[in-house]
Amino acid sequence: MINNEFNDFIDEVKGELETVSKRVWMGYRRYYNNAVNVAQYKPFHGGSYMLLPKKLQNKKEILTIQNRENQCLRWSLRAHLFPAPRGKNPIRPSSYPTEDSLNFTGINFPTPVSQIDKLEMQNPNLAINVFGWEKDHAIVHRISEKGSNVERINLMIIQEGENTHYTM
Repeated sequence: MINNEFNDFIDEVKGELETVSKRVWMGYRRYYNNAVNVAQYKPFHGGSYMLLPKKLQNKKEILTIQNRENQCLRWSLRAHLFPAPRGKNPIRPSSYPTEDSLNFTGINFPTPVSQIDKLEMQNPNLAINVFGWEKDHAIVHRISEKGSNVERINLMIIQEGENTHYTM
């Protein structure tokens, strides 16, 4: 049910982005307005375990694996693909297989969101969306370009100071 809601939300956001992009382009062609914004680029990348913000903890819908080796992306994907067996604690890495056939060749740990394109290309069965949490609202970091024939994996990346962490 949650995946269906996320997929509907993703489709809606894609449509709005396309509409806004067309309007901005048309306005640019008519008025030849230029603007330059300068900002320091600090890409998000998932690291090791951290607690969820209180508002997300209370929802009890987001799973965060207690890993210590900066591979939270790998553990979040495993948690989605291989749900913890009944009776196993789903927040512990020992609840998931380590032989998962996922190809992480050339993927850095902690993993920047920008490398998820490469991860998807190496693993054709993955379609990964990444959302964030900022000022008590969900934000979109990445929407997979893959078609609807591939199961979508919705991840959330949270940040506390310089530390970031992928959750599922």
